[in-house]
Amino acid sequence: MHYLIQENLFKERNYNLILDHLDKLGLTYDIVSIIPYTDIVKKRKENDSDEFIDFETNHKNIFCFGSVKFAHISKRYEWFPGSMYNDNHDYQVYSKFYKDHLLNSDCLIQGVLSPIPDTIPDMFFARPCKDTKLFTGGVFMRDSWYEMVEHLKVNSERNIEYDSVMFSKIKNISYETRCWVVGGEVITMSEYKRGRFVTYKNVDDNLYLKDDVKKLVDMYQPADSFVIDVCETVEEPGVLKIVEINCINCSGFYEANMQKVIDSLNQKFTI
Repeated sequence: MHYLIQENLFKERNYNLILDHLDKLGLTYDIVSIIPYTDIVKKRKENDSDEFIDFETNHKNIFCFGSVKFAHISKRYEWFPGSMYNDNHDYQVYSKFYKDHLLNSDCLIQGVLSPIPDTIPDMFFARPCKDTKLFTGGVFMRDSWYEMVEHLKVNSERNIEYDSVMFSKIKNISYETRCWVVGGEVITMSEYKRGRFVTYKNVDDNLYLKDDVKKLVDMYQPADSFVIDVCETVEEPGVLKIVEINCINCSGFYEANMQKVIDSLNQKFTI
């Protein structure tokens, strides 16, 4: 299988490990870039060069790592698997299956441009329903929320009128962990937050957590491969909750063992 890796992943943790592992396995790849405000894909002339040229490929068995925009663009090509992005990554879809296992099952969903109702506290959590990376989910005050929405209206590359957002009360989270799933199996896990502090830590040796995540995965799988973020709260220790589902093509690596991910993707999708 051939890999396309968007250049902005140079900032990602473990990026070089991915390239080293691809080289070790003898797998081919191209570094690509998307011209801003267009859908035009360019590829690096040589993988150690700064020059980008018109993108052409005869490969059909391709997997992409990059932005949500790149995941959308890749769907236009007859690549397999290309991108796993689909409508199932929408909170309004997968919430029907995970129900109370979701951290924010008590959320309110409405359009991003709609006024915040009085039932929402002055300080609240909000995130896009779809995995569009329209904005980063987080805690907002009403004033800061409306300021951000105005910024999105002016600076977004697309019309955000029909984007939906989920609003919820702020939860007291003990830790958060990102889990990579390929073919229904939990491949690798990285803790990325403990309390209020960012912590990047591989937790593949936590077999109890892996078993609990697998139970959630068995309830519903939005794609053949995906990323699931889970957590525990201070109020309910020992009860695993789903924070969100993300597209595997465009999720941050943290301290996940990306060599395991590459191996699993290759075994699952090479034709």
